[in-house]
Amino acid sequence: CVLVEDGGTILIEPKHKETISKNVKNCGISAYADIEKQGLDTPFVMSVDGRIYQSKMYAPPTSVNFKVVVLVEINELLHIFYTLLTYMSIITLCLLILSVILSIFFSKGLKNYFEKLATVCKKFAKGDVTARINYAKNDEIGNLTKHFNLSIEHMGIVLQTLARESGKMVKTGDELSSDMMDVTDFAKQVTQNVEG
Repeated sequence: CVLVEDGGTILIEPKHKETISKNVKNCGISAYADIEKQGLDTPFVMSVDGRIYQSKMYAPPTSVNFKVVVLVEINELLHIFYTLLTYMSIITLCLLILSVILSIFFSKGLKNYFEKLATVCKKFAKGDVTARINYAKNDEIGNLTKHFNLSIEHMGIVLQTLARESGKMVKTGDELSSDMMDVTDFAKQVTQNVEG
């Protein structure tokens, strides 16, 4: 901070004590000569001792006749920004790497599950109703597996029932066919007896 009287006399300057009580125009620091040209509360850039500062001039709300010039080194501001940007980039990269690793891990697990599912479906298509998927975890895939296995079990029961009932129907059809043959033979005999 630099405290400057309205006439341009430097009252306080902690970094350049030799400029105190001198006018900003002839204090030996060329950037200070431009302070008088700057408006209040308007940011401006100045270079002092080879360093670039973001500056702003304030006047107190009272009737005192001085101004305060606040100087913040731009490298300080940028250092904070770049440090924050660096940390955010590192965190983003780590999260990206972690998400790729987790995606690969979970996709392999799903691939194994779907390979087991395909194997069981192939066996079921060939008529093997005893094939099951073994999956011990109690998650969504575990629930799906449990219900899939139950569906295969119920289809197996239905198929066994159909096979048993169709066997009974074939037997009943054979018996009816045999009875019909007996009735036909009996009818032929009756017809021959009546004619003959």
